[in-house]
Amino acid sequence: MQTDERSASDEVEGPVNPSPRQGRGWWAVTVVAALGGLAAAPVPGRAQAAARRFTVDTASSSVRFDGHATMGAFSATTRTLSGWAELGDLAHLTSGRGLVEVRAATFQTGIGLRDRHLRGELDTDRYPTITLNVARVLPASTAAASGDPVVLEGSFTVKGTAHAVRWPAMAALLRGDTLVVTGSTPMRFTELGMKPPTRMLVTHVQDEFVLVYDIHFAPARP
Repeated sequence: MQTDERSASDEVEGPVNPSPRQGRGWWAVTVVAALGGLAAAPVPGRAQAAARRFTVDTASSSVRFDGHATMGAFSATTRTLSGWAELGDLAHLTSGRGLVEVRAATFQTGIGLRDRHLRGELDTDRYPTITLNVARVLPASTAAASGDPVVLEGSFTVKGTAHAVRWPAMAALLRGDTLVVTGSTPMRFTELGMKPPTRMLVTHVQDEFVLVYDIHFAPARP
């Protein structure tokens, strides 16, 4: 996996430099999800509909990562998310933008000591949030039985460093008022500036893991 890295405090103009992370889609994380542009161009003489605003529904959303270790598989999950999304055209899910953040210290694996080791590796006191920021939502070439297959293109920020990503995902607008974005992508701890958390009560943790996200957005209140 190739990523572009930069300090989260740097000023950035335009999209993240292309060195996209390729992934496969079913979901894992996180995180800050932002749905990016591609809205249809305005038609002269025709009034444009107001953009529809959504906020993360924390009761229905989750982010997790699935890993493997000497003693077997493990998962770390959080439901402590925040953020928003905006669709310029409800008929086109590629017309949006938004932001989703995950509180890094809230991942839970089911074992307290392992959770503390993970927080230490993520350096959560110094870097309290993990963010997925999607600058663009592109239509995917594959078909699906339900929802729209899309590609989330943007940046994934861990421990203060932004990495360019390009993740397959599924997006759907349910009942016209709930926006759902789900997906998963394989990653490596070392590509995110981390060591595999080998102290997590196991002999060895594999570098590879899968990040999974299931984000629900509800209509924002006026």
